[in-house]
Amino acid sequence: MPRTIQGGEKVAEEAWDQGGTGGSSETDTQSCQMYRRVNPMKPVVKARKKEVKHTCPRNDVLSSLRKVREKDLHRTTVSLQRCENNLSTQLDDSEKRLKKAFEEVRRQLHERELVLLNDFNDIKRQTESLIDTRIKTASELKMKIAKANSLSEQELLELRASLKHFVVRPEDR
Repeated sequence: MPRTIQGGEKVAEEAWDQGGTGGSSETDTQSCQMYRRVNPMKPVVKARKKEVKHTCPRNDVLSSLRKVREKDLHRTTVSLQRCENNLSTQLDDSEKRLKKAFEEVRRQLHERELVLLNDFNDIKRQTESLIDTRIKTASELKMKIAKANSLSEQELLELRASLKHFVVRPEDR
């Protein structure tokens, strides 16, 4: 159906009344543009019993871009808040694990210190006992040497062997 500029108003209204099914979207767009050229003073066209305000396509594009950017910004803001909360939770958990790990290290170090101190005290007692035994043996040998004039030949040989055994260093044995 040929469309004319004079009948432009009717053509545009028909396209809108048909809900955009009067042809392809290009035809609908052409109809709207034709309508605007014919009657630029009429800004509202009835479409499916709703009022639709026609604006410049550039403003529609800018408006839709602004809405898209606002949605993107909102999504990003929500995502950043979620990341911040997640990061905060993970940092708190990491701090707790770090403190717990060092407490465990301190506990094990304290246990090891107690074990080493017990071993040290055992060794200390053994060395003190060994030294006490050596001191007693040395004092007994001194007393036997002091009484050497009254000892028999056999007792002197035993005393000499005891002295030799006592005096000889462990590395010489």
